[in-house]
Amino acid sequence: MKLMNQLVGLLCALSLVSCGIMDTAKETKNSVQESNRKQEQLIELMKKMEDLTKKLGQKMDTTNDAIHNQTLAVALQSMVDPKNSEFLEPPIRMMPFAKVFADEAEAWEILETVHVLFNDVQKGFNNTLPPTELNWRIRDRQVAWGMVLAISGAMSNEKFEEIQKDEVEEEGRFRKTAKVIAVARFNMLNIAYITPVTDDEEAVTLDGLEHAVKYFTSLKKVMDLPFIQKRGAKPYTISLQKLNSKQVGDPAKAVPEFEFSNRIVSIDPAEFTRLKEKCKTTYDELKDEPEAKKLLATFN
Repeated sequence: MKLMNQLVGLLCALSLVSCGIMDTAKETKNSVQESNRKQEQLIELMKKMEDLTKKLGQKMDTTNDAIHNQTLAVALQSMVDPKNSEFLEPPIRMMPFAKVFADEAEAWEILETVHVLFNDVQKGFNNTLPPTELNWRIRDRQVAWGMVLAISGAMSNEKFEEIQKDEVEEEGRFRKTAKVIAVARFNMLNIAYITPVTDDEEAVTLDGLEHAVKYFTSLKKVMDLPFIQKRGAKPYTISLQKLNSKQVGDPAKAVPEFEFSNRIVSIDPAEFTRLKEKCKTTYDELKDEPEAKKLLATFN
């Protein structure tokens, strides 16, 4: 009888344990299901966040593109503004806007813009225009060349080198335009950046020297181009139709005739040497200043 009671007690205990295990298993299953459900919700939320981020990124790209294009358009419009294109040799009033354009634009955008402008300079002339319209057209061509000078002089060395590598060294379709940029840059750095600094007696300071070194370094990168180096002491030139004209023939003709001469613009090694010597002479009085010695070595 005692044994029977113990057996019944054991069975009851086992029954209780079994119920506990079942309850634990059920709780575990519910817990796992709840965890899975939360994980699925989290994954779904992450997907939604990813989609939202992508959409926001697309909208941001669209906004950035719009700002980028507007910046370029305003800079170009400001360059051709009559009050900013009044002086063109050099185009000093264009320079701030050319700097904005050159900083904002990608190298390929600079290249294609100069390509259009230079084509206008070279080919955008109609010899059958009436005199009044002809005068405006001559002016347009002068402004276009001024823009080529201003933009070519304002761009960074990195963008200039990218254009020269992609187009000249690798023979891209705009290689002629890239060479035009090199010629325009050489001349603009000379007349609008280096010469004003070296001609200013009050700029014979360490700060003035730093600016001269900066501009001369950019000029030297033009001289170091392979297609320039191959020519040795011989200048590399481009020929422009002279940006003025002289009427020939009978002035009373309904459609007057004009003759044009060529204007040569060049990268001249002799001019580079002259500028180098001028820089050395201008800042020679600073040679005893420790900060100036390394800078002056640029002109050796």
